Amino acid sequence: MNAHEQFENIKELWNEFDENHTKFNDKGTKAAASRARKAIGEIKKLITEYRKASVEESKWYGAVAQLGERHTCTVDVASSSLVSSTWRYKMSFLLNMLSDDAKISSKRFIGFSSFIMLIASWIANTFFEFQVKDQIVECFMYITVVGLGVTAAEKFSKK
Repeated sequence: MNAHEQFENIKELWNEFDENHTKFNDKGTKAAASRARKAIGEIKKLITEYRKASVEESKWYGAVAQLGERHTCTVDVASSSLVSSTWRYKMSFLLNMLSDDAKISSKRFIGFSSFIMLIASWIANTFFEFQVKDQIVECFMYITVVGLGVTAAEKFSKK
């Protein structure tokens, strides 16, 4: 359940609590007091779940913003769409691959971008009549090897 759904459940339970609390205070109905306590206990549980969902969504949207993309969607789409969860998984995979301690590593980003350009150059040379000069392909190869190699070496040297 996402944070918005949690919020809606909390609102419903709050209205139920408010109604039963008013019945107890105004009319002295003991059953209403019991229902009010039950609703407030459920609210307490939902608040913890809401906080976890909210923090997770904040991390997600912060990661997307850090990549320079703006991803807006309605709550209905975000909560029920298989596409959305697949998109989130792919973006979190990409972010984890490019980041180090929640910051995007410029070496990884440049190395990965160079790798993409190397693949694009290979595809252009192999399958299309567009010829990319060998010096350009070699530059992409060296940038990829150095960028990703240094990053990998740093990752292992920290341990």
